[in-house]
Formats: sequence, C-alpha cells, structure tokens
Amino acid sequence: MLVKFFRSSFATQYIATGILGVALWVLLIPAPPLMPAPSGPVPLYAVLYNLLSGLPVVASFLGLVIVLVSAFWLNDILTRNEIIPKNSSLAAFLFVLLSFCLPGQMTLTPVNISILLLIYLLRSLFQAYTKTEPVDLAFTTGFMIAIASLFYLPMVFFYGFLLTSFIIYRSMNWREWFSSLIGLITPGLFLATWYFWKETTIIKVKEYIGFITQVTFSNPWNNTATILPSAFVILFAILGLWYSLNHISEKTVEIRKKIILLFWLIVWTVITFPFAHQNLLIHSGIAMISISALTGNFYLALKKTRIWSLVIWAFIITLFITEILNSLR
Repeated sequence: MLVKFFRSSFATQYIATGILGVALWVLLIPAPPLMPAPSGPVPLYAVLYNLLSGLPVVASFLGLVIVLVSAFWLNDILTRNEIIPKNSSLAAFLFVLLSFCLPGQMTLTPVNISILLLIYLLRSLFQAYTKTEPVDLAFTTGFMIAIASLFYLPMVFFYGFLLTSFIIYRSMNWREWFSSLIGLITPGLFLATWYFWKETTIIKVKEYIGFITQVTFSNPWNNTATILPSAFVILFAILGLWYSLNHISEKTVEIRKKIILLFWLIVWTVITFPFAHQNLLIHSGIAMISISALTGNFYLALKKTRIWSLVIWAFIITLFITEILNSLR
C-alpha cells in the first residue's frame, strides 16, 4: 500500500512526508539531541553553535526544517532530470527516513547543513550537462564546496567529486576546471584576509594541518541503537545500487551519466570517512542523497510491492521504537 500511495495522490505525498518528519521530531522534544561541537576550523558552524547550542529544541527544529527542505528540493531535482519517475515523492520520503535513522542526526549539524549545499551543487552539475561551456556553473560548484567546508571541513575533499563529474561528462575544457578551482579558493581568500586581520593566521594554519593529518578509523556503530537502523540503510543501499546497475543501460546517455554521478557521491562519502572525526556517525548522511534516489527507483519499478513495502514499515517502526527508548533514558 505504501508504494502504491507514492505512485498517486501527488499532493498528499508531500503532506505525508512532512507529517513523518514532524512525528519523528515530536518524540525528541522531551530530550532533544545536542548540536555536535565544532570539529576543526569551521567558522560558520562555530557561529551557529555559539548561538543555538544552548537551545536544543530550537536547534532540533531547525534541523528538521533543513532536512525537509533538502528532501523536497532533492525530489524536485531528481524528477526534473528524469532520474526518478515524475509525480512521485518517494525519494523525499526515503530521504527523511534515512536522514533521521539515528537520533544524533535529528538536530542542526554541520552535516545536514552541508547536505543542503551539496544538493545545490548536484543541481548545478545536472544543469551543466546541457550547456556548451558551463564555466559559470563550474565556478558556482567550486564556490559552494568551499562554503560547505566552512560548516563541515571534510566537504573540501568533495572537490574531488566535482573533478570526477568533469571526467564523467568528458569535459576537458581547461576553463571549466580552472573556473572551479577559482570558485573553491575564493572564500578561502576572504577567510585568510580575516585571519590575517585578527593576527591568527599561524594558529589557523596549524589547525587546518592538524585536522587533515589526523584521521579516524573508529567504529561508532557498536550498539543496538545504531546497528539496527544502519542495517536497514545498508539494505536500501544494496537494493538501490543493484537495481540501478542492472537497468542503467535502459536509460538515455544523459540520465546514465547523472546516475553514475550519484554512484560516485557514495564513493566520495566513503573516501572522506577518515576525516569525519567526531562526526563519523552522522557523516554517512551525505550518501543519503544518492541512496534515497536509487532506492526510490527500485521501489517505483516493483510490480509486486507488498513484501518490500513491509520492509519500509519495519524501518519506520524501528525508528519510532528507537526514539521512544532513547527518550526514556
């Protein structure tokens, strides 16, 4: 029934997705998760942390708003680019579920802020495919990666994802590559000027070097509250990747390359795990952009949906039970 619902009644799909997000958030009000402390030199996130860390309910509500905006915006981008069927918001629904699969993610974090900026980057990359010389979009994507890194420093490594997209699109125009680099370093020049003005340049340089050279290989998925939801995420990822790889040849060249971009977004999420430090547990949220899209395609292509719909219902029930138990602790 759930999958059939997301094949029709387009307006009410968005309402259902919003209700799901609000319902998950309401359970947190008695004991909302705290904002994660700034990790490394992240000046923009540090400002938000100083303002909102003492207001956990407000911070968690803002986190909910960011996730819902990200979900609906991502779904619109995916349908406009024909990556998922039109008139369905199943990808948005799955994005909310996957983004809130762990209680620590249900607040304002550097990761969900970066995801919102990354969706804008993905939108620009999709638009770039149909442009002859998308120099302006190349600059914009580099610029947005730099801005995201001011909230969450590991995002700077996603410049590699941007360069990967140039290779996938077979774009060897040096102006696009150079423009993306200029976009990347532009915010850094302003930030360096500020540090120079405050006479903290040497201190900040040491912070950046220390952050990049220190890697983390710990395992935060070591208890029932994280293992069970993560198992569902892995299952959805496998289903989405399996379906997309088996049916990618049926798509047009343009859609194939855009789906391949989603594959590589997962790869770059994995590559950057060692630099997530204290945010290791929520870092995987970046991959939910791709997983929700690919899994949505799998479900919308099913002819018999009853069994796989039960898997989603089991995931939803697991999330609610996990949140209730956490609130009672």
